[in-house]
Amino acid sequence: MDFDLDAGQRLLAEVARDYLAAKCPLEADSPPPPWSELAGLGWCEPGPDGADQAVLAEELGYGLCAGPWFTVGLALPAYRAAGMAPSGPKTLAWLDDRTRSLREAANGSGCELARQGGARLTGVKHAVPNAAEADAVVVTALGPDGVELVAADLDAPGVRIEPQDTVDGTRPLSTVRFDDVPVVGLVEGGETVLAEIRQRALTLLAAEAIGVGRRALDIAVGHASTRVQFGRPIGVHQAISHRLAEVYQRVQLGRSLVFRAAIAEDDNAAAMALVAAAEAAVFACEAAIQTLGGAGFGWDHPLHRLYRRAQAAARFEGSLTEHRVEIGAAVLAGTEWGTTDD
Repeated sequence: MDFDLDAGQRLLAEVARDYLAAKCPLEADSPPPPWSELAGLGWCEPGPDGADQAVLAEELGYGLCAGPWFTVGLALPAYRAAGMAPSGPKTLAWLDDRTRSLREAANGSGCELARQGGARLTGVKHAVPNAAEADAVVVTALGPDGVELVAADLDAPGVRIEPQDTVDGTRPLSTVRFDDVPVVGLVEGGETVLAEIRQRALTLLAAEAIGVGRRALDIAVGHASTRVQFGRPIGVHQAISHRLAEVYQRVQLGRSLVFRAAIAEDDNAAAMALVAAAEAAVFACEAAIQTLGGAGFGWDHPLHRLYRRAQAAARFEGSLTEHRVEIGAAVLAGTEWGTTDD
């Protein structure tokens, strides 16, 4: 199977990289480009090619974009399943006291849906990404006939948004409380749509992590090539060059698994991609921090923000160990992992 980018995808990556470098340079800690600009570029539409979306996610990770692009992508499958074409930034709320992951979201919810006088939502959701930037949220809620996906306006009476502390400050999380809030029904049951959302979430997070790892590697290689000690660049020393070579190998392996998951559109392949990519990103950031020495540990250097994004990816839906358990169970059960032509 050929995982190399085609000419169109290489052009998309180049355009996205140049745009993000101008709009949100890593060194300046600039605010993200507004959602309207990203939408105007066509980045917020669910493209027909999962590989194209992975290309964008990788470049957004490389640029450490703090905008709501990722969460818009998670909410769109629910609107698409309902035959709706939403406008404006959306987000997704699925975690609560009864549900710890998207995999569990189809089995229950801490938010209750009542239908007296129209559909109305009551409950609390935690770790809702980019809630402050979004105008609406897709919520998993327990109705009379099971779990449903509904949409609520975030400026509606009865909605309260409370910021949460988070490892990754570039992707803010919030607790959102709903008190008898009117909602629009999107999908009843929702198991198929939630499975699609989860596969998409794992794959795009993995692609973002690869972008983070690439950026950390570029920073480390740039420093090792120019920092001179005893008359020689520090990159000539094996302790540094071999470690950075291992970073490159891990990032490239993770990248192959990301595009495998994007093409296969399979839950287990997506989990495998996230494990490899998040580990590669964390390893790349740690290697870069060590390569830069004291400068890498300072708050003034942007490496700590890359490291935080990598750590956040590694903690999505629990730990990477939990994803490994999921992958192992699928292998032992003989689950087919999505097939594609060689």
